[in-house]
Amino acid sequence: MRACAERAGARDTSAAPAASVRDARQRHRPWLRAGLVVAGLCAAASAAATQRPGASEWSGAVALSSQLVDRGVATTAPKPILQAAAHWTPDDDWTLSLSAAAEAGSPASPLQSGLAATRTWTLSERWRWRAGLSHSRYLVAGVRSWRVERNELQLGWQYQDRAALTLSAVRLRGHARTYAALDLTWNRALTPQWSLAAGLGAAEVARYRDGVARSGAYGYGHLGLVWRRGRYSAELYRLAADSGAPRPWNVARAEPWALTLTLAL
Repeated sequence: MRACAERAGARDTSAAPAASVRDARQRHRPWLRAGLVVAGLCAAASAAATQRPGASEWSGAVALSSQLVDRGVATTAPKPILQAAAHWTPDDDWTLSLSAAAEAGSPASPLQSGLAATRTWTLSERWRWRAGLSHSRYLVAGVRSWRVERNELQLGWQYQDRAALTLSAVRLRGHARTYAALDLTWNRALTPQWSLAAGLGAAEVARYRDGVARSGAYGYGHLGLVWRRGRYSAELYRLAADSGAPRPWNVARAEPWALTLTLAL
């Protein structure tokens, strides 16, 4: 779930009442379609797993987060956020994923949704190469609203389950150019249940000056602890981003700490 709301520009929602009602209806239709697609694919994945045991696998998770932060940029206000994800693995190499997120107090009004496909190649016992393509939608509502639609291509190398280097090409609706991002993540098991996780990254972002879009870059990172026991897990991260990180007008900067509680299904 990744987006920088500022990159997509702002849209004033202070229109006439009739137009506001019409816009609200149009806004909800994509989320309704996304919900139907999620339900349909989950049902298909479950049916495939039932018909061909061992040939495919379905999994999912629900989570509660203190805030959603994408590459050092807050994409939601610091409120409890409910997340859900479904994954279908038709074989050992492919994974299809669906995800959605909403404020815990308004679960019927999604703020974010996404669809992703990932292909993995095993290079050796320790090294793997991954390629992925994703489409996501974000809604940041307030005095002004941003509707972000993003397509992202990722290429990455993974060393066992300890480290990964990922290069991303991001295309935002309404933007003529492609933005790049580079992420390095690392984790180290401390005990059977506890592990240390860290990450560093840099991303390009659109900046507007005198009405003209120019590209810039900023850095970000995280350091934290992860606890896992059976189907349950908890992640606590200390987040950081440099002064060049974008900030949507009506969303606070990312809180320095982020907590996520997850239940695997």
